Amino acid sequence: TGSCHIRNNPLIVDAQTRDRLTKKSWWCRRFFVPLLRPADLQCYVPEKPSRYVIATTDAGKLRKCRVLAAFLESRQHHVPEDSGNHEHEEDAGTSHEETGHDPVLLAEPLPKIIYPLYSQRPVFSLDAKGRYAITSTLGAILRNDPYLAAILNSTLGRFIIVHSCPYTDRGFHVSPAALGKFPVMVPDFEKRMDRARHEKIVALVSQRISLQEYLARSKTDQERRL
Repeated sequence: TGSCHIRNNPLIVDAQTRDRLTKKSWWCRRFFVPLLRPADLQCYVPEKPSRYVIATTDAGKLRKCRVLAAFLESRQHHVPEDSGNHEHEEDAGTSHEETGHDPVLLAEPLPKIIYPLYSQRPVFSLDAKGRYAITSTLGAILRNDPYLAAILNSTLGRFIIVHSCPYTDRGFHVSPAALGKFPVMVPDFEKRMDRARHEKIVALVSQRISLQEYLARSKTDQERRL
């Protein structure tokens, strides 16, 4: 996961293109990293994205997938010139100012909490295994921390955010600087009550994530109600 430009980018494809390119080479799906945008975010578990970034960090293995290699070669020869209008351009990843990395696709996955930089209703999705790339309209806290995600998604957490972040025509601007001032009680694990409270919150988040994943797989109304 990392960052790369979306506009005129041959490495960004939709789900149909991914399925077509990997129809006879299922193992090639490892090169397609799901790309999250603000509309894909919800509390704890993101929606299934409709776009993918082709990860090219291992060129040797990628060339073994001949259909994919031929597709990338053809795309690179037909990329139109940039019009120069970047007003609505998105980047697939956190900005290099936020992460400390140059804006290229990183080789190593980064566990993170993902949130929209501008939103009418701030939400925080947990990417515990670093499975997703994200656009520059999203921010990321580079931690696998269900406890912190629970606090940020709570009613109290949302109250603090909307009263401490400026409101714009695009919604509340949840900048990294503003989020860095968010007050969080750090548990003292030497104290039994702090440890028990932390464990209970993490357990509730895990239960919530399991239910959301089950809901996404459910096919009947009865399953969804349960």
